[in-house]
Amino acid sequence: MIRASLLAAAALMALSGPSPAQTTGQTTGQTTGQTTGQTTGQPDRSGPPPVVYVPPAPGTPIAQPQPVAPPQVVILQPQEQPRGNTRVGQLQCDVAGGVGWVFGSSRNLTCDFKPLNGPTERYVGEIRRFGIDIGVTGRSTILWTVVNTGPDIRPGSLAGNYAGASSNVAAGLGLGSAALIGGSGDQVALQPLAIESSTGVNVAAGVAELILRSAG
Repeated sequence: MIRASLLAAAALMALSGPSPAQTTGQTTGQTTGQTTGQTTGQPDRSGPPPVVYVPPAPGTPIAQPQPVAPPQVVILQPQEQPRGNTRVGQLQCDVAGGVGWVFGSSRNLTCDFKPLNGPTERYVGEIRRFGIDIGVTGRSTILWTVVNTGPDIRPGSLAGNYAGASSNVAAGLGLGSAALIGGSGDQVALQPLAIESSTGVNVAAGVAELILRSAG
């Protein structure tokens, strides 16, 4: 009787299908296997898109790189300093006396040049010629304003020969008619400033030629 009951129960279970536990195990195994296989077999496409090079069409000109020109270097030449009229100091000369200063006569002199900047310079020289008759006796002192008519004046530049400037040259430099031009490179002008003589005669106005030498 018991045996017959067990056989009947087994037959009923066979007809009703697998149990829930078996179904769950089979489903889990199949799903895991399928998912793992699909994930492992397919490539990962989450990265950046690939770069595809497209060659230019035939006959298309290819731009060539243009050379870069070097920077230009501009050299500015110093401009020549124009001739000016710059007062640079005073020249005081003691003129030796004599019986009379007449046309064409000469007198020795000693001079001190006192520049605006720098030490005093000593000169000796000679008035080579007077342009007018001056009946002056005794010693006299002539004071000239020294004017630089060139780009530069240096120690010893007053040494040289001087002569009266023409009216046009004197006017162009802003000098008087009694001014003398000479010195180093003819760039020194002597403009009479004051005269002291025994008779008060304007001695400097009659000086036509003058020579100065540096006395060291």
